[in-house]
Amino acid sequence: RNVLTATAMLQPDELYSPERQVEFFARMLAGIEKLPGVRYAAVTSSPPMAQFSEIESGMRGDDGPETNDAVSIASVSPKYFQALGIPLVTGRFFDARDGRKGLPVAIVNQALAHLLFHGRNPLGHRINSDTTVVGVVADIRHRALDDKVWPELFLPFEQSASPWVTALVRGTSNPSALAAPIRRIVQAIDPSQPLFDVELLESRVSQSLAERRERAAVLGAFAALALLIAVVGIYGVMSYSVARRTLEIGVRMALGAGRSDVLRMVVASGLRMAAFGMAIGLAGALFITRVLKSFLYGIEPTDRTTFFLVSAILGASALFASYLPARRAASVDPMSALRRE
Repeated sequence: RNVLTATAMLQPDELYSPERQVEFFARMLAGIEKLPGVRYAAVTSSPPMAQFSEIESGMRGDDGPETNDAVSIASVSPKYFQALGIPLVTGRFFDARDGRKGLPVAIVNQALAHLLFHGRNPLGHRINSDTTVVGVVADIRHRALDDKVWPELFLPFEQSASPWVTALVRGTSNPSALAAPIRRIVQAIDPSQPLFDVELLESRVSQSLAERRERAAVLGAFAALALLIAVVGIYGVMSYSVARRTLEIGVRMALGAGRSDVLRMVVASGLRMAAFGMAIGLAGALFITRVLKSFLYGIEPTDRTTFFLVSAILGASALFASYLPARRAASVDPMSALRRE
């Protein structure tokens, strides 16, 4: 929340050497940080919720064996982690020590630390013999909320500059109003450089889930329709059953059965049928969860709470659908029922 993203690509490349790239974005960030309402500003070569990022395999920790796992690599400025609220697990964030003339350093996420160092504290250890680990940050789902956690390597932007970056600006409140001032800052540095994809990070997250949300809405609509049909069906069956049993109910009441007894009998009959149907439905639901698994995020297909709530809703619906015919049955006049039969 409260994070604005904006992408810039410096062209042509021959006019922007790595040194000039660093200078351009340093001036841009300095200008952004002076804007009122800005808490943190950073740039990255691999923004969150984007399907593109630099991938490398064959990394090794210290002089250990190489890993064949793909590792996502991003160049980030010092306040990148604060801008996104990614907590530091151990070590430190990047700072002024990590400039172009500084020693090669890196920050890794927990997944990469485990992959390369197998539970050892990675601080002070080297990756590929030349880059020293100075910090470990928490894992995030970088590409999409439903994607796996990738091993990630973060490099200081000054040591691995990129002409294509995304700025991340965290405001004290909704930062949408910062879009125009940020454009003016970029134009003041270089009028020929455009700024595009200016949007809230929340919008990026929402777009990444759009397809799943649409499928969930369709499934939800069909589920609501199925529930309605079930309620109408139970009501219809119970009404028909009461009509067929008018003589029986009249005889019971003539022999001393009270209205509450009749009400309880009819409702119990409806609930027994509903319970039998729910048992079949739950068995079918457990069987079909392997198909539904691809539609779900953050919840197991066999989540107990979900199954309990759905059963409770269906049970309450069956109770409602059975109660109306039961109340009508309880109001039957025994003598009228016997005469009619």
